[in-house]
Amino acid sequence: MPAATPELSETEQLAIAVSLAQMRGPRFRRGRRNDQHHPLTFEGGEHTLIGDSVMLRFPGGEAPIRAGTLPLRLPNGLSLTYGQIVALGGDFYGIPDRPISDGQGDADQQARFTDAYNSLAQLAASKDEATAILAIMKTEIDAVSAAIYNGQQPSSAYEKIGDSLSEQWNKITGGTYVPLHFGRYLQLAFTNWDHFGAHAVIAYSAGHAVALATATQVFNTADPQAKKVLEGIAYAQNAFADHYLSDLFSSGHLRAPRRELHFASTPTAAGDALTRYMHDEDCHYGLNVSNLNGMSWKMYGDKRLQDNVNDYSMMAVEQAVQASADEIYVAMTTGVAPAKAAYDALNYIPILAFDPNDKTNTAPLWITDGAGNCSHRTDTNNLDSYAWTGSWWATTFLAWMGIHYGPPNPLPGRMAPPTTAPKVSSFLNAGNYAPDWVAGGSVRYAVSFVQGNDETDVGPWSDWALIDNQSLCGLTQLPVSPAQALSRRVYRQFARPDGHHTGIVVAGEVPDNTSTRFNDNSLSQAWSYMGRTDLAAIYTGLRQGVWAWTVNGSVVRFVGARAWQQLPAFPNGFNVEGLMPVDAHSAYAYDPQGAMLRWDSPSSSWVAAGSEAGLSWPCLSNGATLWGVWSGQSLITGPIDQPASWKSTPTAFSPNALSVSRDGTLYGVDGTDFQVYRWNGDGSWAPLFGNPRFNASQVAALDPHTVYATDINQNVHQYRAVSGWIQLSGYGRTPAVTTDDTLWMLTPFNGQAPSIYVGDTLFAAPG
Repeated sequence: MPAATPELSETEQLAIAVSLAQMRGPRFRRGRRNDQHHPLTFEGGEHTLIGDSVMLRFPGGEAPIRAGTLPLRLPNGLSLTYGQIVALGGDFYGIPDRPISDGQGDADQQARFTDAYNSLAQLAASKDEATAILAIMKTEIDAVSAAIYNGQQPSSAYEKIGDSLSEQWNKITGGTYVPLHFGRYLQLAFTNWDHFGAHAVIAYSAGHAVALATATQVFNTADPQAKKVLEGIAYAQNAFADHYLSDLFSSGHLRAPRRELHFASTPTAAGDALTRYMHDEDCHYGLNVSNLNGMSWKMYGDKRLQDNVNDYSMMAVEQAVQASADEIYVAMTTGVAPAKAAYDALNYIPILAFDPNDKTNTAPLWITDGAGNCSHRTDTNNLDSYAWTGSWWATTFLAWMGIHYGPPNPLPGRMAPPTTAPKVSSFLNAGNYAPDWVAGGSVRYAVSFVQGNDETDVGPWSDWALIDNQSLCGLTQLPVSPAQALSRRVYRQFARPDGHHTGIVVAGEVPDNTSTRFNDNSLSQAWSYMGRTDLAAIYTGLRQGVWAWTVNGSVVRFVGARAWQQLPAFPNGFNVEGLMPVDAHSAYAYDPQGAMLRWDSPSSSWVAAGSEAGLSWPCLSNGATLWGVWSGQSLITGPIDQPASWKSTPTAFSPNALSVSRDGTLYGVDGTDFQVYRWNGDGSWAPLFGNPRFNASQVAALDPHTVYATDINQNVHQYRAVSGWIQLSGYGRTPAVTTDDTLWMLTPFNGQAPSIYVGDTLFAAPG
């Protein structure tokens, strides 16, 4: 039980929490020391990266804008990007003695959120203060960029920074260390359970509701200038709320009993420090999680967002924050806000079964019985020991932990990273391919070991290989795991002639633990290998689901972390020609005769869904409306489950391919002139001409401003309403796009089995 001693003074609490929790910190034996500062949350630079990746859309037909390029003006005159607001919200600005999740009901929680947001957006003093905070945060961002430049794990930058930035931030927000005194930064940290588990869901939902209410005002406001102001405020409020949403994608925030341990300890600051041990442990070693969209992956935590082992978490959190921002846009354009139970972002958040004996994950350091009583793992340094004790004294146990805590790294029975580097032995192709494979540049490779959802850090890098008039490397001497690895992942980084180093991406995967050779066949650094080499075509739903069928006719769906689930075989006699995904859980399949099947998740089987002879190129709009070409002469459309109500409209040409954007606009490729057209709905098509023209073969539409196409030579093109067509780097086929503006494609046929690649196409564009 916690010690029944009087509450300590503020100075004594700070001394315990800072001196014991921050300065000594959890250590992981045979690994790096984790000196992390007190606020238990993603680092400011990580939050900034997440928020600035969002595509913001505005009423009036404007093209989507990358959030990191668009400062939002706050009422007090601050101009901040979406990501900067995500970084500042909750950690630096808020009301320390009024956690949002402690509010009694929706109205109280939303009022608390509004007060927290206004502490950043309304107070005049916040203008200079926030500017100073962000200037210090740039030190962190620059350190991470330098680590990536040097091929190091981004988390290594935080080890070098230590706690120096926290001391500066505490001072900026009104605190001192001599004499010891809380600034708002540390005051918020002592009551920051809004950033953990169910409390974070409440805090996000309250803030999202406030932002949605502002967004609906946009729809109901006639004055253009007033509308523009409200648009910025709605997105700024939502960015503040997205801080709590994004914290849910840190493994240290899922199962730590943050609030319970605070109130179970005397002094409460000792409980805060004890929570940090569990937070850091789960962040470092990771947890296996899933979400309502059917994805499952290994998730790591604070300071590891950009490490190689955590790349799917990065994808998942960006999708969640994009879904959150998209609902603000819809509310602006319709005046309708979704119900709290229907917030789309919550379909992406990781779910972790709160079963202490769930041995798919390490044993939690702390558990709670739901009545506020907390017990710690009996063998604190054995993460495979599922036994706990409720006999502990807060200050005594905290002091003991500071001396004795130190689990091994890696844990017993787990894989260790490679200790040797691969060797670049040859170049496979003649000729250069901008912007990466260019003369005067260099390329290098490193390898990690993989077993299911588990992956090690990358091992040592190969020597730089100088690129002349050549591209694509053959590797030898790939490291082999001593034991558990089932495959190995190959990473790549370029040094361009101007001295710029690219980011680190997956070049491919070796599906065994024996081969010592690997051929790199990816021409663009903007594309990342996604775990298959046997796919024939890929399809995406308008709500993020990614499905494919293989060269042998099997259907698979993406479930995260480069993992794919194979679905049961089709009934005898059904020869799949294509898929129409609805979302991550539901899809239709069709054959050359127009027969359709629907994947029924509850029964895990394919069921008949009607047929229409002569139907070709079918696709879905908003998950329910079918579009297709009928008998090569007419467009057919209607609810997919009501064939009797389908309507036929003659068309001026027979499209070779169709795609529907998320706003319901239909696009097609003319089978005669091979140009991309937009359907006007009145029997006519409008061309999407550009310069230079190209002969399109397939099309994938995101919205009226962003359309992708491949040509007959498998070049990749992107259409922007403001600039026309541009050719992107790389080659591919069967393009498909998800709502976060991620383009999924298969690499070209090149005599080898095709692989699937995914990339943020905005960064794939040359220049």
